[in-house]
Amino acid sequence: MRTKIWLLIIALTVSNFALAQVRPNLPIVLKKNTKYASFKTLSKQKALQFKPQKQFTIPIQSSNKDVVDVSNFAKYLAEEKKVFPERLINADCNFLPINYRNSQQEVGLFFPSPNFSNAIFPGAIYQFNTIKTQSPIPYTKFMNRNPMDLTMNIFDAAIGDNPPVVISNFGYGTVSGATKNILSKYINGVTPADVVTEVILVESNEQMNSILGTAGSVDVGFKLNVPIPKIPVTVDLANKVSVSNTSTTTTSTESKKNTVILRFRQVFYVASMTAQQGPQFDVFNDIDKTQLEQDLVYVSSVSYGQMFYVVLTSEFTKEALYNAVMNKVSTETSLGVTGVGLPVGGAVTVGTSNLSTSEVTNILTSSKTEIKTFQYGGQAINMGTTIDEVLRNLNSKIVVKFNAQNIGAPIGYTLNFAADHSPAWINSNVNYATTNCGVVSADRKYDVKLVLQNLSAKKVEDTDNDEDLFGSLSASVQAPGKNASFPNMWKKNGESYDVKALGNEDGVTKAYKDIPTNINAIKTIVTNVSNEDLRKTKISLRGNLKDKEVFADRGYVCEECNGSPLIINLADYANQIETMQPGESKFIKLGNSDQFKLNFYEGGNKNASHIIVNWKIEVIAK
Repeated sequence: MRTKIWLLIIALTVSNFALAQVRPNLPIVLKKNTKYASFKTLSKQKALQFKPQKQFTIPIQSSNKDVVDVSNFAKYLAEEKKVFPERLINADCNFLPINYRNSQQEVGLFFPSPNFSNAIFPGAIYQFNTIKTQSPIPYTKFMNRNPMDLTMNIFDAAIGDNPPVVISNFGYGTVSGATKNILSKYINGVTPADVVTEVILVESNEQMNSILGTAGSVDVGFKLNVPIPKIPVTVDLANKVSVSNTSTTTTSTESKKNTVILRFRQVFYVASMTAQQGPQFDVFNDIDKTQLEQDLVYVSSVSYGQMFYVVLTSEFTKEALYNAVMNKVSTETSLGVTGVGLPVGGAVTVGTSNLSTSEVTNILTSSKTEIKTFQYGGQAINMGTTIDEVLRNLNSKIVVKFNAQNIGAPIGYTLNFAADHSPAWINSNVNYATTNCGVVSADRKYDVKLVLQNLSAKKVEDTDNDEDLFGSLSASVQAPGKNASFPNMWKKNGESYDVKALGNEDGVTKAYKDIPTNINAIKTIVTNVSNEDLRKTKISLRGNLKDKEVFADRGYVCEECNGSPLIINLADYANQIETMQPGESKFIKLGNSDQFKLNFYEGGNKNASHIIVNWKIEVIAK
């Protein structure tokens, strides 16, 4: 009776690495494929228990100047853990901090060339460097191999374990033929593993490549056509990263977009190649194992299935886009999501989502948001052009059992070292620059109120320490389709020295030295204005002030007006407005103050009497 040794399968995927950060409001589907979960758990436990005969690492550092990849291709699991630092981000792309990543993962196949995907099959043997560059070169130094056992893991609960098939010829045709023979009895339909959904918040090409395929050289960002700014990065000899304070892009609009990627990954079955116990345990027959190259590995298992990518690229801010996607996906429980984990790219704090259903719809259907779909493996379908169409079509595809027309493709694989069958780990520590280039928040509606708060005398030339003011203070607003004038927010006719109620136009208003005279005239100047129209809104402030005197009234000149109104462009304060949540109100700030001042000097002379008029602008998010 032949016994077999368990080979150790790399089981820590990106989504597993991040499950500790699962958002509490995401769906947990109770009906899970427990057989697949048990398979992954057992594989992970076996791999973690492996005690290597020799510990070493092979650096696979990237030569890309935009990223420092100090990854190691190793015979042991690195225990180092990184804490994600808080990252300061803004809408101008001019502060680019560093992020870190450390994980161990199964190697994925992401948009490989046909030659590469055909080269990845159980039992195939290569030097790792040729796999890393996606140009695997068949190993011919030693050809006399010992037989191994091919096992097919099917995850339908109604199907028992398959007995191993002995493989002596390790050519692609022989292994694929044996695989098809095993699958042939299930070809009428078998339940696959549950779908794993990942939401990836893209912050740089390098970060995305490191998440989707650390050991690969494929530029996934280029394949997905994701517009990400090229971030100038310099690296010193100690792998310390620094970034300049500006980013370069190929177009002027490229830097104004953020990207979120949805990846739906479904495993149909896993084919594993394991060594036989006894004299045929070694990979090669009758050789000195010290002659084997240090990085010589064989493909110990291959996961076959299908993957779908949904790429959303938008001018909305990182927070708005990410939260809209998370809200949308978390409501799609029909997809069978087993729990959406935040992958490494989502470790940045982007805020708690308070978006309403209408706001989510606005963000995901806006002309400012583009959606693209890609499929790798499985039967091709037309997934549509809107998020609802895509999720609906994905659901119809994902619930289908794999069969003769939907046999799947290799979507991930594990490696073992040829010398001793120990698992190969990818211990990754990737440093990369990040930024938030979004300029538009949720398309909610806003009201804007203008407040004429008070006036005071900064300097008084009269002996009684006050000024007797009359005239008018006015405002106007220009917004798309909503122009309006407010000519008399304060008005006094100066016919007498009487100080009457502010609402009465008779007499004057006293301006006391350094003591504000409250006016508190409030006007709602725009209502139900969109985010986009709010950026186009301009507020004009003007005034005509005089000091009443016995013999001759004296006029004031507004310094900021310079013969025309003071114009306030609300677009200049968008970064304050776009962080607001529904129901929140805020007085926008000019610097550290929420007051907009008009300075009036008697006769235009800055050494004469000086009056300050304070205005405030209140924005209410709906």
